[in-house]
Amino acid sequence: TQPRLLAFKLGGNSPIPAAAEVPSMPKPPVPRFDQPLARLGQLRFEQHICSECHGLSAETVQGGVPDLRLAPPPNLDVLKAIVIGGALKANGMPQYEHLTPEEAESIYAFVINQAWDAYDAEHKGTSENDTDPDQE
Repeated sequence: TQPRLLAFKLGGNSPIPAAAEVPSMPKPPVPRFDQPLARLGQLRFEQHICSECHGLSAETVQGGVPDLRLAPPPNLDVLKAIVIGGALKANGMPQYEHLTPEEAESIYAFVINQAWDAYDAEHKGTSENDTDPDQE
């Protein structure tokens, strides 16, 4: 269950609103990356303050910021267009022109592996065909 804030009025009689549904983790768009590259990406994710909005695990910490595990960029080129190129600057996503393509690749590896971790945790005990074949 997602945390939420409720406000009450003394003497009020309104029912407590239903909690929002937590979306299901979709299968990530690409296989897992090697752990050394993903670990480097985690360091860069924190170094370039991505975690300020997207959380330490690429899990959103602010209402309007996407949970990157739910919707990781479909490929590295899209991530580069967003992060380096500023494709979502008008939506509030900062542009990081100084980021190198190698740094972007390692950050992408981290985000994808976080998406796989979340997917695998949610689908634990389901068909083996649904898990990442590169994980083993």
